[in-house]
Amino acid sequence: MAKLQEAEPKFAFSLGLVLLGVFPSDIVTSIAAGLHVGHRGGPWWQCLPFVALTLLLAVPAITVTILGKRAEIILPKISS
Repeated sequence: MAKLQEAEPKFAFSLGLVLLGVFPSDIVTSIAAGLHVGHRGGPWWQCLPFVALTLLLAVPAITVTILGKRAEIILPKISS
């Protein structure tokens, strides 16, 4: 767990690729949501709930990307 907290961007990117390989359902779900709206001829905004949920689940990754090293101080406080 400590290695994950101190991960460099290269390690984090590699881990992300491995996890996408292990859990390809994430990619399949994204494709299915897009195809569903596309085939029904629905407007683009019908994908917003799916995008919002995806972003909500990605808050820690987005926080690290935006805050960089400062996220090391903030994220442990949030998770405890």
